[in-house]
Amino acid sequence: MIPLGSEGSGRMTLKEGKPCADEHS
Repeated sequence: MIPLGSEGSGRMTLKEGKPCADEHS
């Protein structure tokens, strides 16, 4: 999984179909 903040923090989450908050957790 790509860590958020690197590039496209919101993009990766959208691709997975999960909210950004979920990935941050």
